[in-house]
Order: sequence, then C-alpha cells, then structure tokens
Amino acid sequence: MDYACLGNLPTDILVLILGLFCLHCQDEYNKPWDTPPLRHRSPRQKPDEKSWYSVDRQALVSLSLTSRRLRDIAQSILYHEFTLGYDDSWRTNLYTWDGRLISFMRTLAQRRDLACLVKVVYVHPRLLWAINSNRPLDVLGEAAEALGIDLVEIWEPDIPRDMLMNRSIRPTTRELFLAPLLYVPGYVPWYSRDVRTRRRESNWAAAELMAMLIAQLPSLEYLGLQLCSRWAGGDGVSFLSFESLNISSLPFIRRLDIGPCPVDLLRLSPGLETLNLHSPDFLGNYPPLPKLKILRMTDCWLGKTQVECILEACTGGLETFAYERLSLTQSRSSMGGASHRGMVKQFQLSDAVSLLSRHQSTLKSLHLDLSAEGSSVCKIEHGLHLRDFTLLEHLSIGFAMIYGFYGRQEEGVLDSEPLIELLPASLVSLSIQTQQMGEAARENLEKGLVSLAALKERQPDQFPNLGWIQCDLGSETGWLSSMFEGVNVQFKSSSWTLNKAKPYLNGTGWTVDRIIPSTSSDDFSEDELFVPPRQQEEVEREKMSDAAMFQMETNEAVMSESDPGKQMRDAFMAWNRGIEEGLMDIFNRP
Repeated sequence: MDYACLGNLPTDILVLILGLFCLHCQDEYNKPWDTPPLRHRSPRQKPDEKSWYSVDRQALVSLSLTSRRLRDIAQSILYHEFTLGYDDSWRTNLYTWDGRLISFMRTLAQRRDLACLVKVVYVHPRLLWAINSNRPLDVLGEAAEALGIDLVEIWEPDIPRDMLMNRSIRPTTRELFLAPLLYVPGYVPWYSRDVRTRRRESNWAAAELMAMLIAQLPSLEYLGLQLCSRWAGGDGVSFLSFESLNISSLPFIRRLDIGPCPVDLLRLSPGLETLNLHSPDFLGNYPPLPKLKILRMTDCWLGKTQVECILEACTGGLETFAYERLSLTQSRSSMGGASHRGMVKQFQLSDAVSLLSRHQSTLKSLHLDLSAEGSSVCKIEHGLHLRDFTLLEHLSIGFAMIYGFYGRQEEGVLDSEPLIELLPASLVSLSIQTQQMGEAARENLEKGLVSLAALKERQPDQFPNLGWIQCDLGSETGWLSSMFEGVNVQFKSSSWTLNKAKPYLNGTGWTVDRIIPSTSSDDFSEDELFVPPRQQEEVEREKMSDAAMFQMETNEAVMSESDPGKQMRDAFMAWNRGIEEGLMDIFNRP
C-alpha cells in the first residue's frame, strides 16, 4: 500500500497532528485541576528516564529538520511555549539546564516571528541557576548581548554615572548593583561578598533577567515564576526594569503563577484573570484587578490586613478563592529563623467570610486550609456563615473552623448546628480537613455529619445539589458512607491540599535546589536550532532541493558535516523518518 508523504498532507491536518506534541495546543494549561474532589497525584517522571516533556519537544524538533514546509509548521507550534521542567519532568537526571534560558532569549532576538508566537513561559528554578552567585553581573551582560540590548542606553537615565560607588562598599539598592555593569567593564568588587550580599545580588540579577525575557514576548498569556535559592527574596520584577525596556503594558497576560512579589507585574497586566501566589509574604499596594476571577494563595503566612489588601484589589467578581497556610517550620526558614506566630493576627475563616462578602453573588469555590497553624486555628465567630454566598458550590475547610481545635461544646448549642448552620444551600461538594483532630472534635464532627445526613433524609430539598463529602475520619467509616449513600451523597474518606493536587506550582515546596545535576545529554535544544532568516538566503533556499536545504540548516544550527557527531545526527534523522512513517501509518489506517 502506497502512503502519501507526510509533507504533502494539507496544512490544517499537519497542524492537528503536530499539535499533539504541544501542551498549549492541547489546552493543557487551561484544564481545571482543583475541581473537587482533590486527589493526590503520583509522580510521573522517573529520575533514570528521559524527561517525558522533552520527548514530545524532540519530536517537533526532529520534524522541523525534515523539510522546509514541515519546518515552518513545526516551529510555529514548538514556540507556543517555553516550559522546560514542566510539572514533575524536571526530576529526570538525564537533562541539562546550563545555557537553556540564554539560548532561548538569543533565539527570540534573532527570530522576532517566533517570539510573537510564544504564549506560555514557565521559568523553572533550575533555569535560574545560570545566575552565577559569584559573578551575577556577567549573566546580565551575556543576556543583553544575546538580545542585542545596549545596557548603557536603557539604564543610564535611571542609573547616572555619579551613582558609581566605592568598590569596597556593598551595594544596597538595585541601581548601585547595576551601575558597574554600565560604567566599569570587567568590574570586580573589592567588598566581602557574604551570604546575604550574594543572595541580594542574585535577586536583583534574576529580576532583571526576567524583565529582559518578558520584554521579548508581545503575545505572552501565561507566565510562571517561582522562588529558589537564586531568587529567594520577596523582590519581584521591578516596574523600573520594564520602563527601561519601553514596556508599559502586558495586555495579553491572563494568568500568573508567581513566587516573587507580583505587584509591579500586576500593574502591567490589566487583563489578568487567574493569579496563583506562592510565597509566605506579599507586601505592597496592589493595583485594581477588575477581570480577576481566580485567586489562589499557597505557602502563605499572612495576617488579615495583608489578605485584605489583595482582596480589595479584586474589584470584579471572584469565582474561586483558595488560601493555604505555610507550616510553622517552613515559615521560620523563610523568615531567616524567626516565626510569624504572635507577630500578626493570622487570617481565619471569619476574616474570609467578611472580606469575601463583596463576592457573595459570584464566588463558586472556597478552599481554606489553615491546618499548619495547629491549635491556633480559630472557630468561626458566632453569627457568621456562608448562607449568603448564593452560588458557592465547592467548600473546603478544616474541622477546627467549625468546632474549634479542641472540639469543646458550647452551652445551649446543639452539636449539629455549627456545621449545618454554616453551609449554603447551593453546595455541591464539601471537604473537611481533619489533620491533628482530637477525639472530642472527631465526635462532634461525626455527630454533625450524621445530623446532615438525617436532615437530607427528612427534607430532600435541603442542600438539593450536594453530591459528595470528603472527610478523613479513619478506617471505620463504612456506616457513615452508607448513611450518605441513602440520600444520594458520596462519602469519600480522604482530602488533599492544593499542593498535593498540583505540587509543581510551588517551586520551593519540592526542594528543587537539591536536584542532582545532569552530566550529559544527547538531546538537541529546540532553542538553539534556528537562526534568523535573511532575505537573500531565503531566495537561495527556494532554489535548493530539500536535501541541500537540510544540509545548510544543519550546518548553521546543529553541527557541520565535518563534526565528529555526524553519526549521531544520522541516527537522529533515521529516528525522525520512523516518526514520519508511523504517523502516516496511523493517518492512513482504515
């Protein structure tokens, strides 16, 4: 049976086929992942195997080397995203990170057509290890050279020459840190670079590097930036950095997953719809966020006033609000050994009810996990409830917010009232966290759940949409499950945090700085394959055969014929032909 050549298929069919290798084309980044019930995800990546994410990327790279037509289509899909290490794929030991980010930035500068295609960027912490802690200024110089940026031209208005300090004095501001890069080539500081100084300089360098990257991406919709040892401070990307690069707005950004302080980025993102914050502290004056629908805050240790500042900026109608408390041990680490406990009044359920009151007619999901606070979690204040949240469908809270941490019964109040009186009639799912729950609280919670099931049996019109309850009460809960089955409600015996449902969102929670570095890799880097088009060369290419064109592209972007890696390239192309034959077999199969 004769098969048509893959390159002869209609363009729309090729786009569909190659789109299977692109998470953006599969709408992976917009798929809901926190819809209850939350489930713990088992690791997908094995350390001794190649990155599952890079396998699909390599398929697009190889196809781009087969012909001119496939190159154009594959490149247009390949550059939808730059998310190396996405999800748990970074856990492989068979991957190299050095130079990836700078190489990608170089391609953006040389191929503006590809830069305009980038929709998704997730900067994994490992990429920021390119910032040499001993010479952070060198990385900025290398990035500027790759992008063709004249640092003196863009920074001189903000960093005058008279700001150049004595080399023996440590820099205390961004401007003092950057000044030597402009005015003293080959600058070597004379001051002692202690741990604090190195961390501060790495923070500044990371922020400037990210500003340079973002400035090259006019169509960016989703940006993920996480904290790590190379960006451990709360300082985010400065508005001054964007202003120096003539960036006054990021109009297409719809989603931010961010660890560093996001305030200046938010000022440039008027169309933001989803904001995921992952850090103990977020200080600053937040700009209005009229289109924000989803706000998730994990690994936080915030007081009511801090959360209030953020929620006041949500001037539209929030549909999802999630807040997860950072553990006491982690909070001490993030604060340099000090704890927040006793310093500020921590955010509680009562605060959430009052602060979210303006969103009563829009809020559909509320997830509040304060279990890391232990016995300091407060029971909801008397008279407060969620019944006025008329669209609230999914609720996840801790047992202590309902009954108090020790489960003490209040005089004159029935055991069932705290739970039943709290819930809105629109509820579809209920998840109750039970970490550190004592016997008294367990008994009260069991009685409350029994009363809820009995109410549903007596009055089916009460909580008419309630479909399931998620609560871990131990192994002997079959009788409770049977009670809820009788009123058409599923009872699940486990509950999970957002970090367990999608842990890669939190760069620090996975201790990414402890990854074993890769020593070698035979992968080609997709961000190193392509060179800027030149009009004369394009005219000449039209006269070339596909074979000759491939020879030229390979010489420019990968390796020359005289390179000792020719055998590897030949094997690579043989593998590519296998992909083409396999795709054609699938496509033509009856």
